[in-house]
Amino acid sequence: MRRKEFILYDTDPLYVERFMEYVRRKPNFPFTVLGFTNRKKLLAYLGVNPDEEVPVESAKKKDEIPEVILVESLDWETWLEEEREEVEHLSCCLCFLDERKRTEAEDFHLYKYQSVDGLLRGVLACYETDERNDLTETGQTRFVGVYSPDSGDSRSVCALALGNFLADKEDVLVLNLEALPDWPVSCSNSSYGLSDLLYFRKNAEKRFYSLTDHVDQVAILPPVVNPEDIWNSSSMEMREMLEEMGKYGTYQTIIVELGPEKDPIPVLQLCQRIVIPHGEKMSSRRKTKKMLDYLEFRGETSIRDSCREWIFPEDFDLEFWETRNSRGEMPSVIREYVEKEWNSWEKIEMKV
Repeated sequence: MRRKEFILYDTDPLYVERFMEYVRRKPNFPFTVLGFTNRKKLLAYLGVNPDEEVPVESAKKKDEIPEVILVESLDWETWLEEEREEVEHLSCCLCFLDERKRTEAEDFHLYKYQSVDGLLRGVLACYETDERNDLTETGQTRFVGVYSPDSGDSRSVCALALGNFLADKEDVLVLNLEALPDWPVSCSNSSYGLSDLLYFRKNAEKRFYSLTDHVDQVAILPPVVNPEDIWNSSSMEMREMLEEMGKYGTYQTIIVELGPEKDPIPVLQLCQRIVIPHGEKMSSRRKTKKMLDYLEFRGETSIRDSCREWIFPEDFDLEFWETRNSRGEMPSVIREYVEKEWNSWEKIEMKV
């Protein structure tokens, strides 16, 4: 059985050491990363030179061929032809580190001295587009919906706060499916997001590892930039996209934020739990009651039974972000609220 393993090979020990140190501290990276600076040890590990007396356990003997191998381009050119051919015939994604930027982009060639995040995005993009790669199904993902029929009901803050809490013990992805998202985190450094994922899906490409960013320990998929990307996608298309992410992804929980713009029921049918956050305004409570009554009328009792209302103070958003920006962490009052509500939910389900 193949495991998700990423190998970096470069003759510069300091480059490998710094790369490995950075990746080890990166939350939710979907691969185990190994670093090599000695070609003989790398080849022995890959089983290319089994007669070589190198103290490295062969991955081939364990039937665990790496998913991705990133090799220094200049050193690759010095390899024996039979060594290159054997590595190229391994069932894995082979990428190359270039010392200089290429004037024209070339597949599977990446600039060595860009940021590590940029390099990882490039590697993951290559991995997801590699024709030899067949993404394996996991099917172990739990979906949690964060939905409100009213606008301005702290959905985004609730989704991120819940993700932050759950990320202490599992891999979590948070995404927003609104056309005009009030996303309270900066995604200015993100090159990709939900718009790109929707585009790739229409071109039959299974890609999302390389599109995510991180806030603290939580993986996030930045929301759409152009609202038409949501308006032109049906609720069923959104559901199918989430099903693919759950089937092929490594996240234990995916938190999906939904607004009142589109029919939420196809997506909510995927969710094992649904949080309905709202403030203390009577209008929010009335809209929530109407939505729950509609679910009863439509016969969606499983969705109705999966819902819990979380009532936040009116200053929830302001308090959350003013405190977070000043301290760089989630305010204890909000974390305690989310933890209390979530744990009480689990206790009820355990009794049932």
